[in-house]
Amino acid sequence: RYKGIISFFKTFRTSVSKNILTWIVVLLVMLSFIRLNTLEIHEDGYHTDLAKLYFSTHTIIHEARDPLFVIPYPQLPEMTYILPISLGEKEIARFIHFSFYFFIILLLFQYAKENRNAKYAPLLFATAPLVIRYSASQYTDFFMVYCILLSVIVASSGQTKEKLLSGILYGGALSAKMWTTVYLPLFIIYLWISNRKLSRKKRATYIVAFTIGTFLISSFWQLRSVFLTGNPIFPFFSDIYYVGTEAIPGSALQAILSFGIKFNLFFIHNAHILSPLLLIGLLFLLVKLDKLMPALRRNKIFLFFLLMTAIHLILNFYGRYLLAWYSIAVIILSSGIVV
Repeated sequence: RYKGIISFFKTFRTSVSKNILTWIVVLLVMLSFIRLNTLEIHEDGYHTDLAKLYFSTHTIIHEARDPLFVIPYPQLPEMTYILPISLGEKEIARFIHFSFYFFIILLLFQYAKENRNAKYAPLLFATAPLVIRYSASQYTDFFMVYCILLSVIVASSGQTKEKLLSGILYGGALSAKMWTTVYLPLFIIYLWISNRKLSRKKRATYIVAFTIGTFLISSFWQLRSVFLTGNPIFPFFSDIYYVGTEAIPGSALQAILSFGIKFNLFFIHNAHILSPLLLIGLLFLLVKLDKLMPALRRNKIFLFFLLMTAIHLILNFYGRYLLAWYSIAVIILSSGIVV
């Protein structure tokens, strides 16, 4: 009888704890939604300029210095802003960006449902200061983050058709942010190593399927870059690149490494990308590393996390350019809190 009572309270405590975590995330999402009803106080206005020009001219081929500024980078997410622009409601574009923030949260909840060690991932993502700030903004970063996170999850399981789908999703990220090209070698290495028990022919098939899927989506925007600049992968191998709406002169090498090469992933100026709770997960993960290592090795996403961390330690990414890495990091570092 006493064992039954004790068991009941343990179950009750676990249920309450789980619900509290869920409700904290729900509360943060609701607060971000409420903030959508206030005016945007910080935005890159050019994110809606392409939609405005397309609505009036019915083409996306415009010089970089139109009256409305259109950069020669891929701008797939901006095309989703055509609807609010056509309605004369520019602020609705923020709701579209918010929807991808919401999709990321749902995706992390779904992943946590299937992987117990990731149950704190939604909370770690939602409590990051930069995520809170951008959740009600008119940027396009959450579109890219959602595509990459889902691409990694899909690539970690399934057969050839799943690798093709993963490539299509990554192509969506490329069509949003050309700098995510740096992740392409990571996907290739990841598919080769994570499927090392399969034959080389099978692994090569996976890589080819992924590559085809990638360029099915991104090739359209690369063709646009050819029309605008003569370079399908602008700004790489170009004499200029853009920071916001400002054209920056530079050599081909400077364009490729426009962020520099520095080991600054965990420097203080990037602290706002990290949830305070993430530091707890990192501390516990290091303390319990021996206990957690078998589970981490079985988690294929752990390999991609290591690859992403390595590239970000080399390149000088900062702030929102770390959001894709962070969406993977919360899955791994959640393990430190769970165990």
